[in-house]
Amino acid sequence: MQETTLYYKIIKEVFKDRADALIEKLNEPFHRSFIINTLKASYTDLKDLLDFEAYPTGEEMVYDFDIDDIGKRKAYILGLLYPQERSAIMTHKLIKDHPAKLIVDLCAAPGGKTIDLAITYKDEALIIANEVDKKRAQALLSNIERLGISNIIITTKDVDRLALELSGLADIVVSDAPCSGMGMARKYPSIVNDLSEKDIKMNVIRQKKILDAAYRLLKKDGLLLYSTCTYTYEENDGQIIELLKRHPFKIIDKKLFSFLDDSEGQYMCLLSKLDETDMTKPSFLKECKDKKIIQAIKKIVDISSLYLYELDGSIYLSKVPLYDLDRAVLRYGVKAGEMKGDIFYPAHSLFRSNMMRERFFSVIDLDDIEYRKYIQGYEIKKNVSNGFHLITHLGYALGYIKATNGTLKNKYPKGLRVTSL
Repeated sequence: MQETTLYYKIIKEVFKDRADALIEKLNEPFHRSFIINTLKASYTDLKDLLDFEAYPTGEEMVYDFDIDDIGKRKAYILGLLYPQERSAIMTHKLIKDHPAKLIVDLCAAPGGKTIDLAITYKDEALIIANEVDKKRAQALLSNIERLGISNIIITTKDVDRLALELSGLADIVVSDAPCSGMGMARKYPSIVNDLSEKDIKMNVIRQKKILDAAYRLLKKDGLLLYSTCTYTYEENDGQIIELLKRHPFKIIDKKLFSFLDDSEGQYMCLLSKLDETDMTKPSFLKECKDKKIIQAIKKIVDISSLYLYELDGSIYLSKVPLYDLDRAVLRYGVKAGEMKGDIFYPAHSLFRSNMMRERFFSVIDLDDIEYRKYIQGYEIKKNVSNGFHLITHLGYALGYIKATNGTLKNKYPKGLRVTSL
């Protein structure tokens, strides 16, 4: 690496006598890890399913792996794990046991910290996962559905709008802010030469806006977890110092992970809010009382004690009342399906939801050969009654089929099908 690059200069400023050792680490491959989705399985359950090596990291439920095709592996397809860089899965360790009913993730895609918190709070705290980039929000949605997380609202809002709608209501706000990405240079080597002062300044402006929104969202004593995957002073400690000048917070904990820690770069700062913010009086979605919709869903699944909502023909289920967040909402709770005329068309997400797993009236568990056929989109032959049936493998929810007079239509989404195994 040329010593004239901005990347090198920043590394020397931040890491001083450890800088050269860190630069040498740039030549090593980046670490790939996963967190176990304990909403579905423990490591004891998972280890017999793994068809690749997983290496303990010393962190509970976090393991390293070194394969390139994890998306085709059974444990991934069944939603039992989530690939994530090791240091980024430390959210739960910092926040620990802070009581929470509402968590807001302001920069949620592709989902790592949202998923970590959903697992930590056993999918009991309502999480509002916001991602302004709609393409990235779709990736977030796909990961949430695959893992079966149910107590969630996914939005694509400007953070100021979200802060206006939920002012003073959040127990925890997470901001994994857009940044210059220096800590990801082993995965994206072009960062070393492309890093510029202009990009850093632009990110600082965006981060400030996000942090000010986080302040407005939090209730008194609520926690803010601010993180980046970079090393610059302006985006890390400098950003926090400026935040403390504008708003009353106290720092609880702070960590900087780097290549020297056998991980990628990650800065984390946990703060507690010291004052009150005027609290928004939130509005909630109105429950659906349409008997036609209720009866159609009840043919497939037990929805007793759940909240049922209908919005523009789409049907949603939740175990808690959901805020009405108006526009720019990608998903409320669990999407159950759609009503088109008198016909109910169920959604894949209904059958993947952990909340719904024990509520289906008909469950078909596939053997290994049938599982492979199903995820490739082939027909499964079973003698079953007409209607919709939950499909599982080894007891884990996979999707559904529709049976009509002996014909079973495979409803596994085409975009998820694995063409080669």
